[in-house]
Amino acid sequence: MVLMVAVLPADEFVREWQVWHEQRDANLRKADGWLSLAGLFWLREGESSFGSGEGCDVRFPRGPSRMGTFRLQDDGTVTVAIDAGVGVMREGVPVTSLVIEPSAPEGRDVLTLGSLRWYVIRRDDRVGIRLKDSDNPARAAFRGNDAYPPDPRWRIAGRFEACDPQRKRRVPTALGTTTEMTVAGVIAFAIDGQPCRLEAYDEEAEERLFVIFRDATSGHETYGAGRYLYADRPDATGAVILDFNRAYNPPCAFTHFATCSYPPKENHLTVPVLAGEKTYVHEEK
Repeated sequence: MVLMVAVLPADEFVREWQVWHEQRDANLRKADGWLSLAGLFWLREGESSFGSGEGCDVRFPRGPSRMGTFRLQDDGTVTVAIDAGVGVMREGVPVTSLVIEPSAPEGRDVLTLGSLRWYVIRRDDRVGIRLKDSDNPARAAFRGNDAYPPDPRWRIAGRFEACDPQRKRRVPTALGTTTEMTVAGVIAFAIDGQPCRLEAYDEEAEERLFVIFRDATSGHETYGAGRYLYADRPDATGAVILDFNRAYNPPCAFTHFATCSYPPKENHLTVPVLAGEKTYVHEEK
């Protein structure tokens, strides 16, 4: 493996990794973290009733039998109407109706009732309702992520080759569809002397480079669909560090209700990356 040029003292490296690892678990455990996901419901055009009752078009796992309706218009606008007496809130204020425009940022208009939180998400040409439940059993069952022991040798120096102009890439998703991502460039590096290359992507409102990859451990010791990794932007010489110790599982490793992007074939490594998070084992409760 290629050693990073500037190596952290071993105790400092382990300490920083441990803080990162513990924060990862803490974020997953949050009341509105990925483990709270309790439903994903794609809306059809027109009106859909919602609630926990069997007759509802969108059926929540708990709550009143009927809570109201969603109406999806052909321009992507979603109108939410709450039935009288249900008690749904938005930012702590009772709400009876809400219009969510297609341009509204995801997660801005969150509706709540008891332990439930829901909002509109958009994935390409699909519009849906993402439901979170702070009482979701997956939160209580979570015992933390398993990971390889932190190893400074997996902080690998690479060379960033920028795309000028940037180009688009359609990548596969957990939905069985593809979604468009912006390729910022390619990171060239080596593992055990074997040349490797990974596309790095630009994400809206994210300063760092985003990398999705599979390797020879995927589907064996690590999550089969691949893992995620962030890297700081390259310096003036194009040098960039890939710290595979911080490779982490995508949300779809924890819930069937995530819409994760998967690595395209360009980001399939033939070598094993023995660093970062391992496969998450779901525990029954």
